[in-house]
Amino acid sequence: MSARVALSALLLAAFAIPTLGPARDLTGGIARARAGAWSLDRGEYYSEVQASSFTATSLYDVVGTRYAYPGPGKLQQLGLSWRNEIGWRKKLSLRFGLSGLSVAGFDGSPLSVVGFDGLPPSRPAQTGLSQIDLGLHYKIANGDRAMAVEAGWSGPAGFDRQLSRALGDGRHEFSGRLNVGSTIGKKGFLELFGGGSYRFHKLGSSDSKANLDPRLTTNVYADFGGDLGFWFGRSLLLGGRYRGRALRSTTGEGNYLNVHWVGPMQLRGDSQIGESVQLAGPVLVFRMDDRIDLIAGSYSTPMGRNTPHFDQFYVTLAFKQSKLKRNQGYLGGSAP
Repeated sequence: MSARVALSALLLAAFAIPTLGPARDLTGGIARARAGAWSLDRGEYYSEVQASSFTATSLYDVVGTRYAYPGPGKLQQLGLSWRNEIGWRKKLSLRFGLSGLSVAGFDGSPLSVVGFDGLPPSRPAQTGLSQIDLGLHYKIANGDRAMAVEAGWSGPAGFDRQLSRALGDGRHEFSGRLNVGSTIGKKGFLELFGGGSYRFHKLGSSDSKANLDPRLTTNVYADFGGDLGFWFGRSLLLGGRYRGRALRSTTGEGNYLNVHWVGPMQLRGDSQIGESVQLAGPVLVFRMDDRIDLIAGSYSTPMGRNTPHFDQFYVTLAFKQSKLKRNQGYLGGSAP
């Protein structure tokens, strides 16, 4: 299949995707990030549709202590995403995606039990497009030992930041990472990545007012993670995934008297949402044929700071055309 035909098929598929969104936590979606040490050749492609759900009934504070979700109810999120990679040049691939969310339990009164009128605080559901992702993937090595570098941008998908706070904070993010991978015999692989992200509301220096609002500050994060998978038979892969993010610097200012509410979470001083997030979980891949995979998995939050503790489940349907072997990452086919 030519690159032109593949691109046309992917663009047509985009119009069939409902405007819900992908699994995403309050830090900007590290659960979606995927290590990609192996690369597609020119004209090859990978496209996936992912549905997900998570529920949070507890939160981590600034020192990592877990406490119950404030007030009645819980934080719930449904999502659907569409993500793609297309081999464009000999060593360069294009990545693009679109996501949305349906979130309940994010907004409400900061009072933990009842509002001033004596009634439970209102926590309405919000649904809509949330994020656009664009990126470049450059191949360095692509055999039993693989290496690639990636650069990406993500930004809000047109929602009103004031009216739809649960869909995102309206900030943009530039990211870069190095991916490395290795085959493990004929039936396994290991992928690792490390890099950083620059998250901002406005390029350049922020003003003093913005630095007092955790939704408007400029932050730098360290990102890291990995994937491990082994094939059992011709059609079943079992593996595990880990994702991590840690705040390295922020323009946030303030002292303990400066209190903010971001959804259900109270932040004091220069604290930021998602100062540290650790995600881990199993993944299962059922290979329907050389070009179609059905993927199911989950994430949990064993530790973190200023982040929800949630249990997240996702199901993915992936379509691909690739000459990679089965032990060369998730982009690989069925060839031994």
